[in-house]
Parts: sequence; structure tokens; C-alpha cells
Amino acid sequence: MAAWTKEQQMVLHLAERGLSAYSATPVYEEEELKSLDWEAVYQESVDQTVSLLCFDSVAVYKNYVPQAIYAKWKNTAIAQMQTALRLSQVQAELCALLKEYKYAYVILKGTSAAEYYPNPNLRILGDIDFYIEKDKCAEIEKLLEENGYVNQRESHVYHVNFKKDNVTVEMHFDLPGMPDGTLGQRTRAFCEPIFETCVVRENELFTAKTPNDLYHGVIILLHALSHQTGYGVGLRHLCDWAAYVQKTQKEGYWQEALLPLFKEIGVYRYACALTKMCAVYLGIGCPDWAQEAPLKLCERLLIDMFTAGNFGKKDKAYSKSAQLIENKDGKRRGPFATLMHSLHVSIVWRYPIVKKVWIIYPFIFVWKVIKNLFLMCIGKRAPLSKTLPEAKKRKQIYEQLKIFEPQGEEKQKNGNEN
Repeated sequence: MAAWTKEQQMVLHLAERGLSAYSATPVYEEEELKSLDWEAVYQESVDQTVSLLCFDSVAVYKNYVPQAIYAKWKNTAIAQMQTALRLSQVQAELCALLKEYKYAYVILKGTSAAEYYPNPNLRILGDIDFYIEKDKCAEIEKLLEENGYVNQRESHVYHVNFKKDNVTVEMHFDLPGMPDGTLGQRTRAFCEPIFETCVVRENELFTAKTPNDLYHGVIILLHALSHQTGYGVGLRHLCDWAAYVQKTQKEGYWQEALLPLFKEIGVYRYACALTKMCAVYLGIGCPDWAQEAPLKLCERLLIDMFTAGNFGKKDKAYSKSAQLIENKDGKRRGPFATLMHSLHVSIVWRYPIVKKVWIIYPFIFVWKVIKNLFLMCIGKRAPLSKTLPEAKKRKQIYEQLKIFEPQGEEKQKNGNEN
């Protein structure tokens, strides 16, 4: 028996229907539909950030969904569509501004990921992420501030946060999810042509430059992985990957460029597992290269997603356990050393000024330790007694994936380069 509930299984079924107009999944029997806790189905779709996709699919079962729950689901969907409209308007403004001043950019994730869905309007949007040339960062930051984008003055190592009309706009000067060290350098070099090869996409709301299929694949896989090993990844990320693979898997660049890169930087096993999950649980065709992923591993990763919810919103102990398994640099550490390393990474990420003024680093470090201990004492943060068991379970999964460990010939190649 699967380790998830029948309500969670229904969420998968609804997501599959949303990803394919010709879903082969059998229609549920009447007794099964009557026995479902539809409130739990609705809430799971919200926690996994796929409620809009699922609401569109649930219409076929409307007679079995209690009226109050269906109405609430509908209101949620309307609110999400209104948010998407406001976001699209801000994005249109942003793209027009960057075009006017001739700045290179591409929109990441969000509307770029939505373009691979059968119905792009069903992909929930949260914010606007756009990537620029790093040496233009100060110029574009000033341009945005002059045009009504409010700089949030938050310290991040790879993006600057703005607000416009209550929409979060993240200006990335580095691609999200990059591994550390040599592997990160290799990935950035691979993605260097991203601006000159971008694709202009148009709809009734906006015209935007987006990464081409090849670079979009790199970006959304690394983004999903960063959340999978961080606070948690939800079904929205799995649906993004499913929609992308479903639409592009027969393209030649997979064998010529994308899969060799994944092997070289140590994310090939994760790509295989994610793709086979999409085939088994979301009904897309499974390419030959992904067949090797163990089914048990796929099942455990899905449990991981159901446990965490999108960005770990369902289980705080689970989300905070990431601090004990941080492995972006591919090095193996014990729990305490990992916790200290994660704290160090967090400080450098949130307070990049410490790279220039190292004298303030120990004061921030001590303050962060005291703050975390205080939050644990007042119950605002999960204690180590809860996060450590979660970390051990998660680490067992990620060790099977050998994340950021180059595979086969690529491992030998990287060794020689070092």
C-alpha cells in the first residue's frame, strides 16, 4: 500500500488531469468519491501550491464535492487568478522598461515555467524572478528605484528584492540553485549563452524574454533540488518538471548537452528520479534514460514532498532539518558540523558585507546562535530533538541520489581538472 492518503492520491490524479487533456488515469468509482475527505483534498492542493490546477480538473467530480468546499476552492482559484493578473501587469511593465533601456534579461521560473503547461493560466504564480548580467546590477537597481520599484534592502548573495504594486520582484545577478565551487563555475559557464539564445514569448498580457528550452531545464531542475534539500519542495515543482519533460523530451539537446551536464555536476540521478516520478505519478511518458531510477526512491521522494509541502509550509521540524543536511558543496559532515556550516552559509548569504568586513562576522554568528536558541525556548522554532530525526531520514534519501557527486567519466574529468 502506498504511504500517502487517498486524498493525496486524488491530488495527484487531479494534477495529472491538468497536465494532460487526455489523461489515461481511470475515473474514480462513485463509492471512492463519496468516501473522500474533500476538505483534505482541497487543503493538500493548497499546501502543494497546485490548487488552481486541481480546481480546473475537479469539475468532473463536482457532484461529489460538498458545496461549501467547492465554493471555497473556487474563491481560492479566483484570488490566485487575480494575483496572476496583477503580477503579469507588473511583469509587462518591467520587461518594457528593460527593453527601453536595452538591458539583457530573462524571466526565470514563474511565467517561463507556465509556458510548458497545456494551459499556462493554471500554473500558480508567486513573484517575478528575472536574471540580468551581473555587471549591470547597480545600473538596473537604480533604474528600478527611479520607476517606482521599492528596494527591500534585504541582503542576499544572488538577488535583490523589490516590491511594486504588492508584487515581489527578484532581480537575480546569479542563477538560483547553483552548486558551490568548481561545479558552480562549470554550470555558469554552460549557461553563459542564456541571453543571446533567449526566446521571446507573447500573450495577451505581456511580451517577455525567457530562457530557451535547454537553459530552462537547467534552471528548474537546480531550483527544485535546492528546495528539495532545503526547506522542502512541493508538487508545483514536480508539475513544472513534468510539463517541461512532457513537452521537450524528444528534443536532441537532452542527449547532446543536458544529460551530459547533469552527469558532470552530479544531478543526473536526481533528474532521473524526478522524471520517473512524473511518469509514475503524473502520467507523462518516461524516457529511456530515466527508467533506471529505483521506484522505491521515487516513492520516498514523493513522501518527502507530501511531508514538506511547498517550501516546507506543512512541517516546520521538517523544513528546519535542512540545516542539518546542507550539502550544496558535496562534502560529508556530521550533524553538528553541518549545523555550524549551514549557519555560516546563512550568514554569508544574508549578510554579504561580511566578505568585505570580516571583523563583524563573529558578532553576527554569536547573535544568530543566541537568537535560534531563544526561538527554540519559546516554541517558535523546532528543537533539535525533532529536527535531527527528520534530518537523518532525509539524508538517507539524498545519499542515494549522490547529489553534486559527478558520475562516471565526468567524475574522472573533474578530478583531473582539480
